[in-house]
Amino acid sequence: MADTIYEKVLAWAHGKLRQQVGRGECWDFVDQALRSAGARSSTTVGPNDDYVWGKPVRINEVAPGDVLQFRNWIVTTKTEIVVRFADGTGYRETDEVVARRPHHTAIVKHVGGGGVLQV
Repeated sequence: MADTIYEKVLAWAHGKLRQQVGRGECWDFVDQALRSAGARSSTTVGPNDDYVWGKPVRINEVAPGDVLQFRNWIVTTKTEIVVRFADGTGYRETDEVVARRPHHTAIVKHVGGGGVLQV
């Protein structure tokens, strides 16, 4: 059973995988995760400002259940399809899509070595 707010946030988020929450926006997901755990949601100062989810922490202090706020982020998705036929022939297709967004919000699931965070 989840005891801390962090554990409650993670348990709720895990239970909503592959489901749309609210309008399907990242903010809706994190807002509902926090509220379900009894925590407060974000605040903002203006429409182009970052969301404030709580007190800032240093990157080396991030823990599972923390909320990350990204600003002007870029994600590159690479897809490779390899097809092989029984006779040994085949082909390979690759595709790369770059997405640029002004804001993104995510919940930390796991903290790995070397500064790797799974969200």
